[in-house]
Amino acid sequence: MNNGARIMAAVLLCLLMALPALSQAETRKVSVQGLLYDLKHPDPDRREAAARLLGSNKIRQAVPDLVTAAADPEEKVRLAVVTALEEIRDPQALPAYVALMSDSSATIRGKAIDGLVQLYVLDEQGFIAGSKKVLNFLNPFDSNYNALLVEPYVAVAPEGVTALAARLDDSDYDVRKAAVMALGILRGQTALPRMMEVLPSEPENTIKVEFLRSFFKIGGAAACSAIVPLVNDPDKSVHDEAILTAGLLRCLEAAAPIAELYESGIKERRTVLGVVPASSKDDLQIKCLQSLALIAHPDSEKLFLPALRHVNESYRVAAADGLARLANPAHLPQVEEQRKAAKGRPFQLALAFAAYRMGQKEQLREVVDELDSSRYGDQVFGYLVELRPDALVDLYPYLRGEKGKTRIRLLDILGLAGTGLQLQEIQQYTHDSDADVASAALQAIRRIQARDAAVR
Repeated sequence: MNNGARIMAAVLLCLLMALPALSQAETRKVSVQGLLYDLKHPDPDRREAAARLLGSNKIRQAVPDLVTAAADPEEKVRLAVVTALEEIRDPQALPAYVALMSDSSATIRGKAIDGLVQLYVLDEQGFIAGSKKVLNFLNPFDSNYNALLVEPYVAVAPEGVTALAARLDDSDYDVRKAAVMALGILRGQTALPRMMEVLPSEPENTIKVEFLRSFFKIGGAAACSAIVPLVNDPDKSVHDEAILTAGLLRCLEAAAPIAELYESGIKERRTVLGVVPASSKDDLQIKCLQSLALIAHPDSEKLFLPALRHVNESYRVAAADGLARLANPAHLPQVEEQRKAAKGRPFQLALAFAAYRMGQKEQLREVVDELDSSRYGDQVFGYLVELRPDALVDLYPYLRGEKGKTRIRLLDILGLAGTGLQLQEIQQYTHDSDADVASAALQAIRRIQARDAAVR
């Protein structure tokens, strides 16, 4: 190679090395207005690139133009648009999400559902609303059980709920599952009739389970008529979830079929249709007894009393829970007899709560004392949050005398179970010297006011 050729090669090498830097410099010069212009460019590649850049840079002023671009004829552009809107996370994107839930692409339909949910459960920094935990929220429907649930005071757009309900019989498995889960997360009350209509024809057991979980999140007994038939479903995961959900929603009409299962002791036969399978007689029976304890139908009394002496503590706890909810003072002698020799803290706490519900108010102290316990706190929280508003006044002396975590949990209970009757008591803690207590008091007030407004 002569000197001229070497010089030319060196120049070419320098130019090639400079190209990335020149490209980056060119990219940096692109203005927002230029990108908005490119969203309407005849070249679909330019439109796609513009949408991606607007999203990755979270250009909020671009949301109206991105919403318009959601109707782009090119699938790859619409995908870039919905991705960009997810990244920006702005309520103005709602019309695009609603429209894209009917897109011809299942991927886009799924991302539109994701984006809608994120509007209500995440803040701009990616934090779950009402929580200090940071969420990796690429897919809100990626766990076995998703506990996300918006607060009752969060106003979810009706058109969003309607669009989700329209996807309940979507041809794509992932889209159907995401739609069912989203309706639970967003408390889609108005979608309940549609959910109950579609559930019987759902072919996938995993999605049937998500229907049941979403019924619980939405709350109320309206879905009970759709839940009860699944108590006898041949699939274990479905009937287990149906038994639990019937209990959590206090479905009185489920008490008889669940009691029949409890007494039958059917063992698992996975390959025989028409027979309710369970991993063992004991597995099915304890699930049934726990559900019956939640429903607390008077007819279940004859099952609870003998179960107080069961060899298995889980049965004894469930039986005491059921008697506590029945709150029949006639059962106090049996409860007191068990309390004298009760072993195991969960059983002792269940008996203490039962005694309280049967009229021994002083037993409430033992229950409240465990509220800040890492081992038993959730158990007693579950008891206390069931109290009727007129019974919540029994918690006031403990609220006034406690500090820290116990006071916070008591305020949470008042907020979740209370009505306007509790507002005056809660109000005095909104300026507590403990900032977490003050925050819990404000949260409790918002929850009560939201429920009262919904009733009106």
